[in-house]
Amino acid sequence: MWGATAGRAVVALGGQEEARAARAPHTDLSSVGDADRIAEMKFPGHPERLDGFPYDQAGPVFHCRLGCLDRKPYFSEPVLADLVVEALRFRHAHSAEIFAYCAMPDHLHVLLSLLPPAPPLSRWVGDLKRWVSHEAREATGRGFAWQPNFFEHVVRRNEELSTVAQYILDNPVRLGLVPRSQDYRWCGSFTWDLEE
Repeated sequence: MWGATAGRAVVALGGQEEARAARAPHTDLSSVGDADRIAEMKFPGHPERLDGFPYDQAGPVFHCRLGCLDRKPYFSEPVLADLVVEALRFRHAHSAEIFAYCAMPDHLHVLLSLLPPAPPLSRWVGDLKRWVSHEAREATGRGFAWQPNFFEHVVRRNEELSTVAQYILDNPVRLGLVPRSQDYRWCGSFTWDLEE
């Protein structure tokens, strides 16, 4: 089922060239009574980022989930789901290897590895969001908005890339939209031949 990969993605741990602090939003918690306690809180469902991991370099494989603002089902409109797939196809040809994607009604899953000289993952995702938002407004004459941030998970060496890809591709089946993932028009891979 999963033909050979193009071999461009490398799952590797390494140093980070740019400090995360320079990119992160800064919040002054000094006015909050329990600032130290709040700063150390662990938020369920949001795994910690790996210290020293090269989030800003090409090579690692990421599973990204981008949500529509307020969980609005924008991608239930075929024209909008088609736009996001078109955007991913373009980016696969120019800046990332896209192993799997799935545009669900209210969110998007992408399994990708950035290619050199790609921008940092956060900028790559931001560019994708901006393009889709602009084109969606042009196509429909209505507003379109993403959640401000996105979730990313680093696919580690002990994880099977095909297992994560299958999880992404099976999303419409789990939601009951289609009986088989092959029947859902807005999920697939630009790297693998899924018909094998």
